[in-house]
Amino acid sequence: MCAGRIGLWATAPQASELFALPMMAGVQIAAAAAIFPQFNRGTNAAMALFAAWPMGLIAATLGAAPIGTAVRAEIAVSFWIFAMALSSSAASAWRGREIAWAIALLWSVGGGVLLYLRLEFSAAAPPLPASIAGPLVYAIRVAMQETNSSFLPPLAPTAFSAVFFTISQARRSRAPVN
Repeated sequence: MCAGRIGLWATAPQASELFALPMMAGVQIAAAAAIFPQFNRGTNAAMALFAAWPMGLIAATLGAAPIGTAVRAEIAVSFWIFAMALSSSAASAWRGREIAWAIALLWSVGGGVLLYLRLEFSAAAPPLPASIAGPLVYAIRVAMQETNSSFLPPLAPTAFSAVFFTISQARRSRAPVN
């Protein structure tokens, strides 16, 4: 879409290929949340990681983004894929897997939708905090060089997976031994 210069919003600039890396990072985050149940096997998560990096670097080349920016954006994507893999393997042991999947989708894609609505309909509104906006918005901000490279927002996906890992361990410890 960026290479074809397809404008995704009303005030999109003419050189939309410059947004290739932010769009790729956002799509990768959303796709990882969408295929959350497939990550219960480690090979699927590894394949997603191996596919994400070349696509991110191709998008960075198309958008003329610095290599450091591309690496930071793909690290944010890798954190999210890793969190999805940990959470999926932890949630596979209990019935709350669908709840974990819904939370992952809402947190990742919902932040992007909120950001879009704020930019499109309320330009004067203050920006969303990174902790609320979610991993999709954080990856886009890193890819657009709008944020520093602090480690706090990428640790949020790890905290997400830690919650579900702790829940699964608690449920296993309460399960009767046969």
